[in-house]
Amino acid sequence: MGSFFLILPMLLGLVVVLVNGFTDAPNAIATAVTVKALSLKNACLLCGLFNFLGAFVFSTLSGHIIDTVFSIINLNSRSESYTCIVCGLLTTIAFGIVAWIFKMPSSESHALLCSLLGASFFLGSRANLFVKGAYLILCMAFSCALSYFLSILIGKSFVVKHKSSKRVLKINLCLTSFLHGAQDGQKFVGALMFLGKFADTYSSIFSKTTICLLVSLFMMLGSLLGGKRIIDTLGGGATNLNYQSAITSDFSSISSMLFCSLFGLPVSTGNIRIFSIIGGGVSLKQPINKKTAGYVLLVSILTLPICFLVGYFLAYLFNFAILPLN
Repeated sequence: MGSFFLILPMLLGLVVVLVNGFTDAPNAIATAVTVKALSLKNACLLCGLFNFLGAFVFSTLSGHIIDTVFSIINLNSRSESYTCIVCGLLTTIAFGIVAWIFKMPSSESHALLCSLLGASFFLGSRANLFVKGAYLILCMAFSCALSYFLSILIGKSFVVKHKSSKRVLKINLCLTSFLHGAQDGQKFVGALMFLGKFADTYSSIFSKTTICLLVSLFMMLGSLLGGKRIIDTLGGGATNLNYQSAITSDFSSISSMLFCSLFGLPVSTGNIRIFSIIGGGVSLKQPINKKTAGYVLLVSILTLPICFLVGYFLAYLFNFAILPLN
């Protein structure tokens, strides 16, 4: 396969990570930045570093979520697999940009998985499609419920000491970013590593270490470019964050993401964060912006069918536009 056909999806993949940086990675730093425990710039730098560590450590030691990505792209030919990846990446880019325009925290990683499912469905990989789709839905629903109720439980039993609050929030930021990398990093690493199956002479470019580094750098750059829009929604749009609710939601998010990552469950870190924040607000009897909360919930629900259909439609178009690559 020519170098152009390898470079194109690699570039698209890095654009997806960049979009993830300004729509999803800010979820990890929203609480610390909102209560001014860290500046946006310093928070983003820490976020990028620990995203890299999370992606690298979990990709190396576990890789269960990478296996989920590989199982979706289960097609019969190089042409079909390549088309599936390109359609999935294009769908995810469009979805992320739309979410950013409306200042909504979104899950590009779930958008990627669902669009890959849609494209692979058109291209003929229909075995266990219902099971795969149901698995993604159940993982998302479980993680949202877990983070919400954990926040309520933690908020009612944990009192924050103001003197140590900033230090705790900085540690939480590092842990949340690490687990964001473990989740979303693995999904993007998996999609880009799959391109290595087509590579004849570029194997070093598609090594796990190289891809983890690229994913981290582009995620950090995305956070610096536009993350504040999403931080505004998370930090003040759903409820009024203070040190108590910020740390409560952080502990809930960290626990939920760690549990899901250890058991290889592909979940949305953005959904976990917003439900943790809402749960923390409920436990502390803070006012909840029901409109924002409902909007976020609607976006979460619609992510799966919309991205599935767009991935399917793009695969339909690409099937007639791209020459066979076998």
